[in-house]
Amino acid sequence: MFCTNPLRLGGSSSPWRRRLPPLLVALAVTAAAALASPAPTAAIQFDVAVSGQRCFTEELTFDTTVNGLVHVADGPSAMKVDVFVSDAMGNVHYHKAGAVHEAFSFNTGPPPPSRYGGHQVPRADTTYRVCVQHAPGPEDDASGYRWGSSGTMPTRRVTLTLTQGLTPSAREGLATRKNVDMHVERVRELEFQLQAVIAGIDDMKAVEADVLRKNDDTNLRVLWYSVAACAVMIGAGTYQVFYMKAFFKRAKLI
Repeated sequence: MFCTNPLRLGGSSSPWRRRLPPLLVALAVTAAAALASPAPTAAIQFDVAVSGQRCFTEELTFDTTVNGLVHVADGPSAMKVDVFVSDAMGNVHYHKAGAVHEAFSFNTGPPPPSRYGGHQVPRADTTYRVCVQHAPGPEDDASGYRWGSSGTMPTRRVTLTLTQGLTPSAREGLATRKNVDMHVERVRELEFQLQAVIAGIDDMKAVEADVLRKNDDTNLRVLWYSVAACAVMIGAGTYQVFYMKAFFKRAKLI
């Protein structure tokens, strides 16, 4: 199945059959890489003012790993922002005070049980909320960074990225790139081994053809030797008959 030069025992094979195994390997690697890559989400940028708060809601699939990245740009003041991630029930899944450049991840919970029979409802999306806020403390006015030097209210430019990955159950059953490469190498080894076996069979066929040819030549040679021996014996017998007949006539025995 894996060799690109299959045995020709009962006729010639079609070209597409010889190209099929490499194509299957390429498709398997492409499919595994596509499944292993998480669903991309575009980053959003926004400004957070002093004592301000910006919140965003995202529909995320149950039982899924979500990766996030928050980057807070530098500014002329010492203003700091906090990051919160909570679900629809108000449970906080991530909190970082004074965030600068933070990467985080969390798992969305399993689907809630149905009210009928205790079975889980079909897979659906659940709402999660990401909030970035500035909570001024008692030292803000005294420190002098509540307002900028130009008299304008300072802000912070925040970049937020959320990436929804594979479900944990799907990730457990998915081969990693290392395993895929290992399987590809194993397939190539099997292909090389089968090609070596095919080459050995071709050599055996060549030896068999040579033996058959020599056998046919030997049989033909023996046939000609047998015909020649029979001809010599018949000729010698005929000569003996005529010689004896002439001898008896000379001896006047007949």
